[in-house]
Amino acid sequence: AEGIFNEIFSEQIAPGTLKEYYTRINRFRILAGRGEWKEALMLIRKIIHEDQFQESVQRMGSRNIDLVLVSLELNRFGLMSDLSEAENSLQENLAMGHRPVQSSYLLSTVYTRQGRLSEAREQMNQPVEDRCFFGIENNRLIASRAMAGAELAIAEERWSDAIAACSTAIQIFEGCSHKLWWARQLIDLGDAYLGRGEDGDLELARSTYQQSSEMFIEMGAPGYIQVTERQLADF
Repeated sequence: AEGIFNEIFSEQIAPGTLKEYYTRINRFRILAGRGEWKEALMLIRKIIHEDQFQESVQRMGSRNIDLVLVSLELNRFGLMSDLSEAENSLQENLAMGHRPVQSSYLLSTVYTRQGRLSEAREQMNQPVEDRCFFGIENNRLIASRAMAGAELAIAEERWSDAIAACSTAIQIFEGCSHKLWWARQLIDLGDAYLGRGEDGDLELARSTYQQSSEMFIEMGAPGYIQVTERQLADF
C-alpha cells in the first residue's frame, strides 16, 4: 500500500483539492494500519479541523469514525486515557444519522473503556436495525457488534461470551481476508483465554498471540508487532 501510495502521489498536489484531501486520508490509513497511532491521530485531527466541506455529512461522519478507531487503539494499549473526544464524535454521528449502527457499537465500546458498563450494555441492546443486502446481513456490522460485545464481556469477566464474540469477529475477518482486523482481534481473543484461565487456556493464549504477531510481522505493522512481542514476553 505504501509503495502504491508513494508512486501515485509523489508529485506536488494543489492544497485544498479533493486529491489532496484523499491523499491525506490514505496517509492516515497507512499510519493507523502500521500501528503508528499517535501520528495517525494528529493527522486525522488536522484533516477534520481543516476540512473545507464540513456540510458533507458523509465526510464528517467517516472522519469521526476514523478518529474513534485510532483513539480506541491508543487507549487499548495504554497511550491515551481520555476518550471524551471519541465519545463526542460518536454522539455527533448519531445526531446526524451517519453510520448509526456502527457508531452505536463503537459508543458502547467507549463506555466500556470508561467503566460505564450499564450504559455500554444499554447501548449494545438498543433496537437498531442492521442493514441488509438482498436479505444478507452486513458483515461489517456483525463484526462491529461482536467486537463491542467482546469488550463488554471481558470487562464483566464473562470469559466464554468474550471468546465466542471474538471468534465471531475473527471468522468474518478471516472469511473476507481482512488480515489487519483478523490479527487485531486475535489479541482480544488471547486476553479472553488468559482471563478464563481454564486448563489449556494459557497455551491457547500464547499460540493466539503468536499467530497475531506473525500476521503483523508479515504485514509490516511495527506498532502492533511491539504490542504482541510484549504479550509473548510474559510467557
